[in-house]
Amino acid sequence: MKKHYGVSIAMIVCALSGCGDRSAQKTAEPANATADAKAHPPIVKYQATPAEGINFKLDGSPIFVTTMNGIGEKESFGRWSVGDEVTIGLANPLPSKFTVELDAAAFGPNVGKPIKMLIGSNEQEFSLAAGHPESMQKVTLLFADVKKADAIKIKIPFATSPKTLAGSTDERRLGVALGQLKIYE
Repeated sequence: MKKHYGVSIAMIVCALSGCGDRSAQKTAEPANATADAKAHPPIVKYQATPAEGINFKLDGSPIFVTTMNGIGEKESFGRWSVGDEVTIGLANPLPSKFTVELDAAAFGPNVGKPIKMLIGSNEQEFSLAAGHPESMQKVTLLFADVKKADAIKIKIPFATSPKTLAGSTDERRLGVALGQLKIYE
């Protein structure tokens, strides 16, 4: 009798919680999610200083980085920017004067176009000639008079899906292939 009673309670709990109901299990992604919203690398931390930089070929991010948004998963060359903006949050504010060194390549319509890097209220523009992620170009940007900035933003002029250009099935809106980003005082 107790076993029958226990089974009945288990059946009621299962029925109320949607146990076995496949439609209830499909909550991993909202119906309006886009390919851009899915582009977040796993949370793994590795030892590196800002001068050693962010190596986008590695899983996760260095310990001095708190967040990375607008960046896809690791690939052989590094990572793609995904969407209109990359934001890298930093654990500590940057000094008032420093240099950013970026290894990157532009995708599609972003080749040769002005790409903006914003740190605090300071903005620098650069362009990338290389259009293939395996041929990265080194960009060096000098920042001065920066006040308490703890994030780096990269604005992509024309984030574009490969699907719209070459019949690829890749729907991500790509802009820049990122290899490495270093910050020197």
